[in-house]
Amino acid sequence: QEKEQLQKVKDLEKQIAALESSLLELQSQLCLEDVYSNPEKCAEVNKAIASTQNDIDQLYEEWENYF
Repeated sequence: QEKEQLQKVKDLEKQIAALESSLLELQSQLCLEDVYSNPEKCAEVNKAIASTQNDIDQLYEEWENYF
């Protein structure tokens, strides 16, 4: 059981790291002229950022339950 919990924590940490990397990539896209000069693209990227941040927050809540 403890081994399963440890594995679950490691899996959550990997998922969080991957999503945080994606979040940084999305945030950097907002600096691109193609994005910030196009309201539709900008809204699309902002929506993806919000969704990714929400996913990260949910995973952190789950991760905190193990401690």
